[in-house]
Amino acid sequence: MKNIVLFGLVVLFTAASTASAQPEFQFSLQSWGSFTSYEHSDDSTSTQAGFGIRRARIRGKMTQEKAAAFIQYEAINSTIVDVRLDYILNDNLMFRMGRFVGPGSQAGSRTGHTSIDLIERSIVGRNWGTAVGRSDSRTTGLALIGKQNFFGYEIMISNGSNSINLVPYNSKSSNSDIDTGQLPQIDVMGQFKLLNTIKTGIHYGLANEDRVNKSSLTGYAYFRPEEYSAGNMRFKFDFAKVDDLEENNAMMGYSALAVYKATRHFEIGSRIETWDWDIDTGDNVVTNFTIGINYSVNPDQWTDTMFKIDFTLKSTDGNTKIPDPLIIHILWQMYLHN
Repeated sequence: MKNIVLFGLVVLFTAASTASAQPEFQFSLQSWGSFTSYEHSDDSTSTQAGFGIRRARIRGKMTQEKAAAFIQYEAINSTIVDVRLDYILNDNLMFRMGRFVGPGSQAGSRTGHTSIDLIERSIVGRNWGTAVGRSDSRTTGLALIGKQNFFGYEIMISNGSNSINLVPYNSKSSNSDIDTGQLPQIDVMGQFKLLNTIKTGIHYGLANEDRVNKSSLTGYAYFRPEEYSAGNMRFKFDFAKVDDLEENNAMMGYSALAVYKATRHFEIGSRIETWDWDIDTGDNVVTNFTIGINYSVNPDQWTDTMFKIDFTLKSTDGNTKIPDPLIIHILWQMYLHN
């Protein structure tokens, strides 16, 4: 609570003391429950029902002329999720610096947490982030972000992992024996928008033997009709591949989602996704199949107040046993913004 109050005071003080700035505030809360079926190593089974808080976040943004500052704070574990500065060079080009979601899997945190299609993100985005050392898809660095007509691009240099600061190597202030080298991690991404209905993109992350010695390739293709009303459908496809140059193995996964707008208030969606932790052996392939229902209280502000329920079945083609083959989730989302 102390950290929450301190953060709020800092944001409010900054807003009050900067007369020419334009403050924006956002609050999001996701409360959820689950019913899980477990299979144990001794072949016994059990079930569990429980409740919790998925996310409780505060966002603050300040804009002044060509500069903007953004902070996102997670109250559950008292963590700063995002802290970044933007400087707009012109209408089509800007710099971004800090800890933020950069080039990477669109199925990860590049899709905002209030806009996730079902309750949980696809395993493609989650496992890509885990594999490259960015469990929340974020890293600390500097990015050039540009757009031109239907094409957008991002070039980022970063620390590589999702830590906020690098630990000094072999210095008086640190006992770290990890030499992170001179060169930063490099990621690039290109995106296209076609006919106002199709969005597609590709990302490549270079390996850095002194930091994250893994290269990655991700891509996506999304379709959403311009008039997304009752009776219409939208689709998403995500792909990711990570090559671990230290372990000399590669992992890969894909996700396909289809969502049907049943009424103004209801969506029904299904997703099939798979992830192979070692494509050479195929001994650790996980497949999830999810069916979900979304209900929005106010369709004109779709994500502001939502209720969701998902049913997920997990299976494996390899030697790894799935500990939780069946999960049922419910979620209540409130999103307040000015």
